[in-house]
Amino acid sequence: MSFFRRNRERMMVAFVAIILIILIGVTSTERMALTKFERILGNLLRPIGKVSITISERISDFFSGIKNIVNLKEENEMLKKQVSLLEEENRNYLNIIGKTDYLRNELRLLENTKYNLIEAQVTGKEPGNWFNRFTIDKGLKDGVEKGNTVVQGIQI
Repeated sequence: MSFFRRNRERMMVAFVAIILIILIGVTSTERMALTKFERILGNLLRPIGKVSITISERISDFFSGIKNIVNLKEENEMLKKQVSLLEEENRNYLNIIGKTDYLRNELRLLENTKYNLIEAQVTGKEPGNWFNRFTIDKGLKDGVEKGNTVVQGIQI
């Protein structure tokens, strides 16, 4: 094979590059108006430029949309977590508001009684619906004996 056949593509690229460099040199001088050749060339290449700009804008918009979808998913997950936290906080506030009557009753009981009251938690209940028997977390060491009276001020 000859040198020109093997390197034909490289030579074409070099030839186009040389022509473009010459055109840059010719058109880079300060002038008031375009030459006739530049106007004709500009008019011929303008539709190609418009098509390439339109294609590149659409491709850019497409990938921007995909990027925007990813950002929206991340933002959506963050907002879901925030909504979950706010709902939990709201449930806690509603729980506190719902207990105000019980807390007032317990305060009145503590203020009006002359007995020594001990706070205890129920740790076990008898199976069934009546709960006649139950176990609490206080015992003889705390001053509680079998058969003592149980007062329920509130139910938390």
